[in-house]
Amino acid sequence: MRLRATALVTLALPLLLAGCLGAPGPATTADTPPAAPAFTAPPPGTITAGVVGATIGFTLSGPDGQRALAAEYQALQQGVASVPVLWQGSTSAVYGEVVPGPLYTINEYECRDYIHTIYVNGVREAGRGTSCRTAGGPWTPVP
Repeated sequence: MRLRATALVTLALPLLLAGCLGAPGPATTADTPPAAPAFTAPPPGTITAGVVGATIGFTLSGPDGQRALAAEYQALQQGVASVPVLWQGSTSAVYGEVVPGPLYTINEYECRDYIHTIYVNGVREAGRGTSCRTAGGPWTPVP
């Protein structure tokens, strides 16, 4: 019996340890920009506007504003509640994150609240928003 237990531990221990050896991803803090994700623009007509440009982000240039809006779309469309969607601007001085809330339904509309935080040259701006859509329709901000 003792030999079986020893053999079992000998076989199982390396498998258990192998799961612990994965390298953790890079940590980000408010002082360092996130790693630049691949930029994918939202499909045309899928988001009409967002917090960027409406309440924050007036200083963002065209490509940076597009990346910020794409992050809002990704957070609304595919985001997991409370998990930030990170984005990086064209320089390391411009970056941000969008934190989506849970998806909820009001009548025939799917809605999500979210918080978008941007950093431009170390200055933090944050805005809250709510966007809704009908099934398959564009995300539209709720005033």
